[in-house]
Amino acid sequence: MNSNRIVQLVDRATSIDLRQPDMETAAAVVREANDRVDSAKLIAGQLKKRLQAPQPKVVFLSLGLLDFLMDKTENSFHSQVASKDFMQILIAILNNKETAKEIQNKIVYLIQKWGIRFEEYHDILPLFLDVYQAFKKSGVQFPEPPPQTS
Repeated sequence: MNSNRIVQLVDRATSIDLRQPDMETAAAVVREANDRVDSAKLIAGQLKKRLQAPQPKVVFLSLGLLDFLMDKTENSFHSQVASKDFMQILIAILNNKETAKEIQNKIVYLIQKWGIRFEEYHDILPLFLDVYQAFKKSGVQFPEPPPQTS
């Protein structure tokens, strides 16, 4: 898969013109992320750009795609999101006082979700838990975590 195609897929899945998430395109992005390590890196790079778009709808759709990807992909994509660069973008969006509340809430939800989910992988993906714990310590209000399933 060439990089232009990956960019197009991510852009289509986060298009401002969407009325609702495009799950078919999102599934195609997941397949690409799981196929090759370099695809995961390209997808994460394009998502970083989309997360910094001036349109709140694009940012919100990008967070939704990111959430879906984190649920459906493997470690190659997780490690891209767990990078300092990627996490700093999420933190900057969250800390921006002009960011829409629904976007801030989605980021808080994701930080909590990943902090809990990847706690046992702290040695490989430390930033998920570290950021979650730092925000908890600073007084960020997190929703009640869902019950653990065994």
